Amino acid sequence: MNPLHASRRRGFSLVELLVVIAIIGVLMALLLTGISRARMQAQRVACMSNLRQIGLALITYAMDNDGSFPAPGDADYRYPEDWVHWQPDRDVSKGTLMRYLGNHVEVLKCPAGVEERLPYTAGGAYPRTFPAYPFSYSLNARFTGRPIGFSFGANWGCEPCKLNQCIEPSTKILAIEEETTAINDGEWYSGDTEVVINRHSTVSVIHDKGREYGGGFAVVPLYSERGRGVVVYADGRCDFVERTKLLMIGNYDPHHLGGPY
Repeated sequence: MNPLHASRRRGFSLVELLVVIAIIGVLMALLLTGISRARMQAQRVACMSNLRQIGLALITYAMDNDGSFPAPGDADYRYPEDWVHWQPDRDVSKGTLMRYLGNHVEVLKCPAGVEERLPYTAGGAYPRTFPAYPFSYSLNARFTGRPIGFSFGANWGCEPCKLNQCIEPSTKILAIEEETTAINDGEWYSGDTEVVINRHSTVSVIHDKGREYGGGFAVVPLYSERGRGVVVYADGRCDFVERTKLLMIGNYDPHHLGGPY
């Protein structure tokens, strides 16, 4: 064998180099996808922890108040009994639930982030503009009640439900992480006109799809836009459920007899 031939080294051809670059690209894409999924899962777990704390705080509050829940934190009417004082000109530490949460305001925010939101404008005969809601979670108004008027409990648009009146609390959703494109206050009301007509569930799918569908109530049809979101039940159990379940009365109406669907 010629020593000159033995010492000669063959370099990469252009095709081989391109193949190596392609393989590295695929591996990097898989790695980044895995990291993204792991981050989303970690954020979901942290979000569920937040909502579980809120659920347990609500249950403890109810036990301390003859089974009654706090006011819903509605945009239209403000009450001292609101579970969260979220408006910019109110002291958030004065919300009735805050002492049960150790005054940790960050518990009210999804770890995935609370994006900048525009002020909310309600339509109708008398349009009104409200400040943007700065948190991620809202309470089921079928537990808190949906007041009409300036005195909490004087008149009800939706009757409240005490903790001991709830039928099968392990199946009734108490609070949710609400879709960032739809949330405008601390109150969530499933079963209203928009939900019934458009079949729209407003639980956030950010931890399942990585983004919201968007469009609020304006996009029809919405029923096919499936995904899962974080909720807490009236027994304190937190879960990651299909958004279509929030459209079913057996899952959100605490007075409903017949179980979940």
